[in-house]
Amino acid sequence: ISLVSSLVNHKIIDVHLMCKDLKYYIPQYANEKVKYISIHYEAVDSLSLIYYSDIIRSLNIHPGIVINPETDVKEIIPLLNFFDLVLVMSVHPGRGGQTFIESSLDKIKFLDDYRKENNLKFVIEVDGGINAETSKKCIENGADILVSGSYIIKSDDYQKQIESLK
Repeated sequence: ISLVSSLVNHKIIDVHLMCKDLKYYIPQYANEKVKYISIHYEAVDSLSLIYYSDIIRSLNIHPGIVINPETDVKEIIPLLNFFDLVLVMSVHPGRGGQTFIESSLDKIKFLDDYRKENNLKFVIEVDGGINAETSKKCIENGADILVSGSYIIKSDDYQKQIESLK
């Protein structure tokens, strides 16, 4: 479970639930400060994903769906109407400081093209290996939100690193 705070223009709380016990965790993290709660496509079956997206939305929070690096982005097409955010994991979940997986760019581009072609409004978020170089590539391919941990935290000047991502 991770909390992400975007420092680009304003602060938002984005809760990323990487677990199976969603019935327990969703209410634990739902409050008026949380904008998104994202759940893993790989954690539960498709009907459960829709069920949990409805629960999240009923709490006045935007539901998000997360895909791991191994997941074919086309698998989530039938679910895109139920989610306001798609989080592309560009590293394997669980450990910070990993190298960006370049094939994530194809997923980002596919999602961006798909939402434009189908007039969908979901945002695309990318998490993992984000630095000054990979952030530009992600943005060029259609990413709206970037999650950067190690690149910022391992620096002596957090604000400088954040500015380099903008």
